[in-house]
Order: sequence, then structure tokens, then C-alpha cells
Amino acid sequence: MFGCLLCFPSGALRARRVSSAASRLPGVTSPRFALHGWQRKRGNWLLLLLDSSLPNHPGGHLNDSELSILQRSLESHPNHHVLICLHHHPVPMGSRWLDDISLDNPASLFNITDRHTNVRGVLWGHVHQHFDGERNGVKLMSTPSTCIQFTRNRSEFSIEASPPGYRWLELMPNGEITGGVERLDELPQGLNVESSGY
Repeated sequence: MFGCLLCFPSGALRARRVSSAASRLPGVTSPRFALHGWQRKRGNWLLLLLDSSLPNHPGGHLNDSELSILQRSLESHPNHHVLICLHHHPVPMGSRWLDDISLDNPASLFNITDRHTNVRGVLWGHVHQHFDGERNGVKLMSTPSTCIQFTRNRSEFSIEASPPGYRWLELMPNGEITGGVERLDELPQGLNVESSGY
């Protein structure tokens, strides 16, 4: 356990709102926000959170500063297993509308990670669905939303009638990443799965 709540709010206003809400959760005294290259070491693991947000745009981009943080962090921690976290998806999800607002420079991310054998996983949100894949021996994972879920493999926006969920991870000393996806038993009352936009 890293001992704190880590959040990816998009923008300062959302950060304040999330901070206010998170501070009311039982046992949470100081929520942390990944707004720029936040990292944390725990044992032989390095958790690196990158900011892929773009002002006033739903798509994502890793700017030169974030890519530099990634490069320096990997170079300075060659003996640590690394989990990289960001908001936007670096690989296609198979839904045209969603892939249109993905990370717009995934090659820049992978050009760096491909040169470092200690990268064990890349984790993201944004897609409101869970995904498990692999690229060059690195686990690729997304987490379901704690709110609405987007329907997979659709060319147009669509909400799936799946309950909210989350992904949990266990980072093993040998570099293995284990975990799972948990969901509520049912959809919350009042959730409109007929919405035509997000």
C-alpha cells in the first residue's frame, strides 16, 4: 500500500472539488493529486504519475516536460520496477469516438518505455471500461469508471448498463503486477444509460 489516495483530476477546479470530497472519506486525511510528474518509491517499486491533460480539450498529450520527467525517472531508477499511470489511453480501445480523444502522442511514450526493461505496467482511466493487454512484455491496463461505463467497440458514444467499478493492483517484489476489477452489484438508481453524450 502506498498509504494515500491518488487522483487524476483534470484541471484546478476539479482538483479542489475532488479534494473536498475525498477529505470527507473515512481514513483519508490528505488526498494527493497527479498534476505534474508525481512519483513515489515503495520498496523496489516506483509509481510514476504523468499529466496527459490538455486545457479545454478531452483528448490527451504528454508534453515535453512530462516526457522528460519520464525519461529522467527511468534513468535514475534502473533497479526499481516501474508502474506508469496517466489519464488518457495510449492504445486504441476499438471505439472510434473514444479513440479520437486518446493520447495523441503514444509513440513518444513508448519510444521511452521501450528502452527501459524495468517498466512493468502502464495504467490509465478515461475510457470508462477495463482493458488488459500487453506490449513488449509490459502490462497495459485501464480501469472501469466509478460512475458510468462506456460501451465497447462502438463508433458512436454509448453507455453500457454495467455497474460502477474500480481496478486494484498488487505490486509484487519480483516485478509482477496482480490484481483485479471489482464492481457494485447493480447500477445506482437514477443512472441514465440512454444519454447521447458525455
